[in-house]
Amino acid sequence: MKFSALGPLPQGPVATLGKGTISHADFRAIYDLKLMKFEAKKRAMPPRVDGRYRRTITERLLRQTLLAREAKAIAVEYDPAELASEQQKARERVREWDKDLGRRGESNKTLKDLLVARLRETEILKKTIDLSVGDDDVSQEFERIKTNFDKDTPRLRIYRLTFGSADLGGEKQARAKAEEVRKLLRAEGANVADVAAEHCPGPRTGNLGLRRQDRLQKSLAEGIDGVEPGHSSALRAVDDGFELLYLMDRYPPGLLPLEALSEQIHTSLVGRKRQEEGKKLVESLYKKYQVTNLMESHLDVQGI
Repeated sequence: MKFSALGPLPQGPVATLGKGTISHADFRAIYDLKLMKFEAKKRAMPPRVDGRYRRTITERLLRQTLLAREAKAIAVEYDPAELASEQQKARERVREWDKDLGRRGESNKTLKDLLVARLRETEILKKTIDLSVGDDDVSQEFERIKTNFDKDTPRLRIYRLTFGSADLGGEKQARAKAEEVRKLLRAEGANVADVAAEHCPGPRTGNLGLRRQDRLQKSLAEGIDGVEPGHSSALRAVDDGFELLYLMDRYPPGLLPLEALSEQIHTSLVGRKRQEEGKKLVESLYKKYQVTNLMESHLDVQGI
């Protein structure tokens, strides 16, 4: 494989962690996949891109190793079932998995390692940090951003429920399941998310969030036309089976109420807090495990 104008990689480990190391071989296992991505296009990797990969791959491997060590040190671990579920969701979002891996310069193992690290980080944070977000936090954020949602068109919150023929054993079975779910949604006190989780889990089932009525895709607009909040559309045939569209809420033009945005704001605040605390965690682990990033020194010499 050809290197960029930066030249060959430094030999030996790319980082040390106390008495341990991030080996040259571990680094090459990811780096070579990035080189292959460019070779497949018959292009040379630009030096700037090469420098970025050398830096980020080293940091990625350090993060994965540090989180594994810390998880072991404080006796927490990720749930293998959650890992399997996340892997399956990732595959279902992509039509041609192997081609997608090649385009991204990744492998099944490298993506698994990334996901394991994220799950470990979550478990460590759960044990050591309070990630909860209170109602006051949500209210304050709402006051800050509410004018961003002052629009001159109605807003709809739609939930899509999908029934794949291949998943359910054929078109007849998919139709029957969809009709069954439509009846369940008519029951008093039915919760669309609970019904969906039990009867039609899948990558395309889920809350579509708030949508401007004037910007709905044609298929959504046609499907939800005439449907009142708290009711579902008629059964709709799609390429791989059937779907139902459930209208959760309809809000008039103007400012949205807090209730319309509270879940979205809560999710955003939790994600922001987790990201901030995750960064602090990794920074603290660099010190705890005495990290020396040898690749960074190499790149400094290169002026990158």
